[in-house]
Amino acid sequence: APSDVAFLDPAGVPEPLRNAVRRPMALSCKEINMQNPSSFSPRPGAKIKSIAARSVVDGALEDSADGTFDTSDFWYKSLRLAKNEDVMSGNDWHFRAACAGFVKCAFKLVDGWENVQQEGEDALNDEEDSEGEEEEDLSPTHQVVEDVKAVESRGDILRLKSSYGLDPILDGFAFSTETLYQRYRDPEHVPPRIRARLYLVKAILIGPSGENPDPFLEIQLGRETNIQMRNMVQMGTTTPDFHRMEARDIQMPEDSRLEVTVRSLQDLALQDPILDGTVIDLEDRWHSGAWQKANRVQMVPVENRPLFSKEQPGKSCGTLEMWVEMIESSEAANMKPSALVKPPQLELEARLVIWSTDRVKLMNEEATNIRIKTQLDCKEYIGNYQALQETDVHFNSKDGKGVFNWRMVYPRIKMPTWSCTLTVGLYHSEMLSDTFLGSFDLDLKKYLERVARDSDAVTVGPSDLSCFNDEEEVGSVNMTLYVLTQAEAHGRRVGIAREEPNENPQLLTPTEGRDWGTYLSAFGFAWPDFGLWKKLVPLMIAMVIFLVAIIFLRQVGIL
Repeated sequence: APSDVAFLDPAGVPEPLRNAVRRPMALSCKEINMQNPSSFSPRPGAKIKSIAARSVVDGALEDSADGTFDTSDFWYKSLRLAKNEDVMSGNDWHFRAACAGFVKCAFKLVDGWENVQQEGEDALNDEEDSEGEEEEDLSPTHQVVEDVKAVESRGDILRLKSSYGLDPILDGFAFSTETLYQRYRDPEHVPPRIRARLYLVKAILIGPSGENPDPFLEIQLGRETNIQMRNMVQMGTTTPDFHRMEARDIQMPEDSRLEVTVRSLQDLALQDPILDGTVIDLEDRWHSGAWQKANRVQMVPVENRPLFSKEQPGKSCGTLEMWVEMIESSEAANMKPSALVKPPQLELEARLVIWSTDRVKLMNEEATNIRIKTQLDCKEYIGNYQALQETDVHFNSKDGKGVFNWRMVYPRIKMPTWSCTLTVGLYHSEMLSDTFLGSFDLDLKKYLERVARDSDAVTVGPSDLSCFNDEEEVGSVNMTLYVLTQAEAHGRRVGIAREEPNENPQLLTPTEGRDWGTYLSAFGFAWPDFGLWKKLVPLMIAMVIFLVAIIFLRQVGIL
């Protein structure tokens, strides 16, 4: 063992290697420890086609001017023919009684410019000749400046030759019979048969208040195609939901007029009355480069087209959400229609927890008995709780503060919803009735749509929201809003008010503003301070009533 120890030094080096000379290696450490093998050649994968959301146009596509879609090449819009009337803008002229037809045309002013053009060219030639003689005297910089001026002069003449804003592409073909015919009638640009696909989503109808029609659609496509959708009538609604696709073959330009009419079902009438409608020119769309580009990838914008009526000319009677696609009939089998699926009905639940109030207006500048009421205005609400719910009363608040810890529950709100508003009101409670102090409206629709889209519960608050009566602020309510899917709500059940199950969150019954002294003083009765004994007062009163009842029953011989 000692010899083994002497053979190795403290560093663990054996004796034969202690005095050896270490020669550095010629290779670097990096070259020894790293390998660089040949790899596979780059193999890019298939490009994934990006799918963008279909854009939405507020109004008719041909009249859009907000930059959502480029309609600058909708050159031949139909213009109304009328007698003794001023020219009116808008696309409601189809529904005016004085309409005597329409015309599609394009024009420009050129009178006198042919002579000016010739004179201008002669002048430019003379200038070029004189510049050629003096070219030797110009420096290179001066020569560039003179060339730019000559080009600008020619451009000014070309712009002045035509009307302001005339599209150069339109100017290139519209004023020659040969090129105009080739563009609009040649089979290369206009196939013999075109498949028109109409996507009808939903409508909003504005009519006389208190009257709910039974709407259905009627479609007149071209000269002969008439589509009656009377069997798809929706009873008693101003917000019909269609989600219907209709496809028909047409000839262009003979069948380029599309009219969609909304009628109301009348069983006993000879003809169903017309509510309103809209007219679309399919020819403008087919010959638009921007529209064809969107049509090829099936991303034509959704239109919220205004609806008009002959009974109310010039006034919008609602909107129709729809869009149109067109394709050559021989190629229709290779391009499937765009998906138009009615969104499944989803039920949501809204919960509102009223925590407290502050700065509530005092009645007669003394005190207020505070009560809060909530009213849900939503046609899609089918829950088992009342749309009008109210808290208990915080009696005799002298500083405008109140504590409630109260839960309002509105289950089974069906989506989609057109409008969902919750009105929160402050009241002064009295024995016979409640006096309105003020309120505010809470738009629940945006929170409901967020939950319906993402399926994630939303919690808003706690927040202080002010109540107003006209323009006067009458107090504020501290509250928290919870919106969740009905499936999630079944797994996290809660009771209304403070009933069981009382959780998520747990609500404790407050003592402020609810003892006997506060209750009686709210109605003008003085109540002495019993100190700690005040908690036994209700029990003592009950015992006295019980003894009086026993004595009375003995007197009448029942006991």
